[in-house]
Amino acid sequence: MIKITETEIAACMSGSRDLLRDAAGYLDDAGDAYTNISRELSRLDVAYERLLVFVDSLAADNSNLRPIVDEATEHARQLQIQADELDR
Repeated sequence: MIKITETEIAACMSGSRDLLRDAAGYLDDAGDAYTNISRELSRLDVAYERLLVFVDSLAADNSNLRPIVDEATEHARQLQIQADELDR
């Protein structure tokens, strides 16, 4: 026959209350974390959009610079040919 004393039941109830209190605290912490994540995600969305604009601008600038770089490279090549001819 199983015999459970009133003291054992009270201890079990007390432990259960402690576990429920802890669980409620963890749930509150999780809610706070979720709220913080939502706020940070919206900030990241704004930063992401700004970065896209910046990258698009850099790509456009690079496209504009490419002909200038090609011209400068060709000019340097021509100067090198002239320098080689002067050395002879």
